Amino acid sequence: MPAGAIFISFDAVAVSGITVEAVKVAKSLLQNQVKSYLDLGYDIKVDKGNFNKSYDYERGIYNEIFTLVRIEDIDAVPNYNVDFIEHSHNVLISSKTSVSPEDKQRLLVAVRELSQALARRIVQLWEKLNIRYVIVENGTLPENIIYTQALYLAIEAYGKRHGMGHFVIWRDHDLMWNSEKTVMKYGPEPYPHAVKPVPSRYITYVTLNNHLKKTRGMVQSRS
Repeated sequence: MPAGAIFISFDAVAVSGITVEAVKVAKSLLQNQVKSYLDLGYDIKVDKGNFNKSYDYERGIYNEIFTLVRIEDIDAVPNYNVDFIEHSHNVLISSKTSVSPEDKQRLLVAVRELSQALARRIVQLWEKLNIRYVIVENGTLPENIIYTQALYLAIEAYGKRHGMGHFVIWRDHDLMWNSEKTVMKYGPEPYPHAVKPVPSRYITYVTLNNHLKKTRGMVQSRS
């Protein structure tokens, strides 16, 4: 099987600025005999209403550029559903729902265990596709900290298993909890449960400007 590259969008829509940019990169990779795959993020960002929605017309949009993929049977992962994702966000990120310290701790444990289960499935998918490059778009968007944590776990496990170098480009067009302070969508600072960029030997971070690099500790920025 040829080497593969997987693009993961956290936008959860069929076409966006992110996927348009991804097409440009995929065309370049194709010239080097690298097959490109795209996960549109339907099972990541649930507010678009596409959770567990089967790909249909979307396949035609990216014909000959991407093969659309996602974690198989993700709805079979215990507790990974819209209700739990929204509840964890409302308690841990936006603070719209108040719970006791004990319940919050139990929720954090559940999020960690669920992230580990998802990470195993992500690694299985990458193994199946012979992935050698991972491009993450807007991964620190704290809409779904479960999936973000899973992605970090999968990167570490896969990189170690295959002796990889920097095989991940993690691009953040904005760190949303930092930019939308007035609407308080992500709660008050210091956003304790939002997943911050994690230092990793496998990840090259790219941001839009030096401000984001300095404020959230990114290791590489691009103007």
